[in-house]
Amino acid sequence: MIEEEQQSPAGRESGDTGGSLEWLERNRSGVVLVLLVLTAVALGLYALQLRNTAPIEITPVQTELRDIRVYVTGAVAQPGVYAANTGERVGDVVARAGGLTAEADPVAINLARRTRDEMHIHVPAKGEARPAAGSGAAPSPLAPLNLNTASQSDLEALPGIGEVTARRILASREADGPFGSVDDLQRAGVRLSVIEQIRNLVVAE
Repeated sequence: MIEEEQQSPAGRESGDTGGSLEWLERNRSGVVLVLLVLTAVALGLYALQLRNTAPIEITPVQTELRDIRVYVTGAVAQPGVYAANTGERVGDVVARAGGLTAEADPVAINLARRTRDEMHIHVPAKGEARPAAGSGAAPSPLAPLNLNTASQSDLEALPGIGEVTARRILASREADGPFGSVDDLQRAGVRLSVIEQIRNLVVAE
């Protein structure tokens, strides 16, 4: 009897193992299904974590784009035609031309003015006479055209202003008084696109 009692635990262990294997065999499909569900849940959580991760921002390298040409003359070290960016300051272009010479009059030109395509920047020497506004000469960075004193021929010399538009400007100035700003040209029927085109060429004083 002692021998039978000693063998019984081993027999029970063998029976339990066999029962477990039989249970796994009977429920194989269910076990596989549970494993698939757990795997899908794990993959979903991983994908959600990746989605919530802040994206990496790539800052493009800023390249210098010069899309206009400006003619620089007068008292500069290297007069000539220079590439510039739209709206760049006159002082930056003058520096590109080698800067002012010792003969230059540094207060005779507005170095803070913004550039435009085909602009002529002339740096006068000390004592050099400046062209007067409304004299009939083409507008320059030194002497923008005064809308309140300009003649019809002066106005027609501006880009985008023809004979008919120049007459409307003169008629508006006579009927409604002097222009308070360049934007007041709208009252004479001048289009906004034309106003922007001549904004750096004219003043209302």
